[in-house]
Amino acid sequence: LVLAEAGFRIRIHGDEAWREVLKGTAAEGCWHGWLPAGREQFAAFRRAPVTINVNHFAAPDMLNMRALEVPAAGGVLVTDDRPVLRRSFEVGREVLAFDRVEELPDLVSGILADDRRRGEIAAAGRDRTIRDHSWDAWWTWVEAELRRRFG
Repeated sequence: LVLAEAGFRIRIHGDEAWREVLKGTAAEGCWHGWLPAGREQFAAFRRAPVTINVNHFAAPDMLNMRALEVPAAGGVLVTDDRPVLRRSFEVGREVLAFDRVEELPDLVSGILADDRRRGEIAAAGRDRTIRDHSWDAWWTWVEAELRRRFG
């Protein structure tokens, strides 16, 4: 809502409940339905100038899948700041973070105005995700842990 109120052209994806939530707000008409997982979602994250994500408040020491899917797709992730994000990515270089939604218009304006930096963040986020957060990386870690514990 903060971005819509600031005049940004936004797209909101999710289930039908969004239509009612957005009714009467600056973001009314910005809901575009569910974005199916897979190639369509991957392409949307890659072509969007930025993707805003908010992790679940009930899981403060976890990231949702979107926090990994957006950088994996080569998109620019802008998400709520939390310690686990900073343990997983270099904030400012691989992903962007906000503490309060009121920060979003300035943060998004800044990154939209700098194509080179946006491309660098997208590339660095993708590299980090593939290196540290892919299935290959996780299975390598599991194998090493099993060998360490069970010889």
